[in-house]
Amino acid sequence: MAEGGGIVQGSRATAAQSIASRSTASGEALLVSIAEIISGLVFDVTLTTADEVTAYLALNKTLKTVTGTVSVDTDIVAAVASKRIKVYAYSLISASTTSNTITFQDNGVTPIWTVPLQAPAASSMFGANLAVSPPGFLFATTAGLKLRLDVSAAVNVTYSVAYWDADAP
Repeated sequence: MAEGGGIVQGSRATAAQSIASRSTASGEALLVSIAEIISGLVFDVTLTTADEVTAYLALNKTLKTVTGTVSVDTDIVAAVASKRIKVYAYSLISASTTSNTITFQDNGVTPIWTVPLQAPAASSMFGANLAVSPPGFLFATTAGLKLRLDVSAAVNVTYSVAYWDADAP
């Protein structure tokens, strides 16, 4: 922090620290504490006006992608001790007219996200895609558990899943 309680552009703080505290003529004008908001992320803080602080999230994590084709239940991301697998995007594609329910499972047991998938006509492709920008995520496993792709029908499904692993809250 700069003298007088301001923020120096580019200063960094972890979620366990208070990011900004600034004094004005009327006393304490702004306090941004993110310990209760987001755990494990780093913020870049820039003072933009006399009474404003803008926090830019820096995910500070390695974003990963796994791809493949499955026709049986398959573990797609291995468990990482004490970490949650946070999925922020997926794409599922099939050319089968057979009704198929694709379920992302926590440790191969607990359903955490389900997508119905069926091509409307023979030899046509059908898909489902969904994405959010990190640090947002669509769903996550329980800490220390793997991510499995469960298919209800034995037909080929091509997948791409983007994720990162994060410390458990």
